[in-house]
Amino acid sequence: MDKLIKSIYSPEHARKWDKGLIDSKVEPLRGESKSCFYSYTCYKGSLGLDSRDFYEKAIAFEHNGKYYRYSAFVPNSSELGPNGEPIRTDLPTAKTIRGRTLINVGIIERVENGEIHVKTLAQCDMGMKVMATLANKAVTTTTKKWYTDVNKYYMANRKNL
Repeated sequence: MDKLIKSIYSPEHARKWDKGLIDSKVEPLRGESKSCFYSYTCYKGSLGLDSRDFYEKAIAFEHNGKYYRYSAFVPNSSELGPNGEPIRTDLPTAKTIRGRTLINVGIIERVENGEIHVKTLAQCDMGMKVMATLANKAVTTTTKKWYTDVNKYYMANRKNL
């Protein structure tokens, strides 16, 4: 299960399977805490849309054989960094739009038959108006692609993770 968690959430591994990912970083929230952290991701634009980046505060922990991860956007992160520092100036383009993750929850567990189940729930504000039918189609397509890409990477690399 640890190898799958690493495949999904580690910036080092996500860069290898997520072709839309431009940048991904994890920074400790308090000192060297591994369970509370800031997460930064930036994705390429597609279909004529500008690139998007997300700056989130997150917690992650294991309890009773389950891995839990929760994150949400950092308020005012378009104006100041999470600790009051100036915002990032190394974005991929001037047209990168800061998205807001309203909620992002993941639970990963190994069930009785040995399978690993991944459950996720996310709601993001992409910073643009989109018709509901287009948004639903995009979410369905990107979710399937995400699952396929991370599963393919994990299956090919699980012995070396």
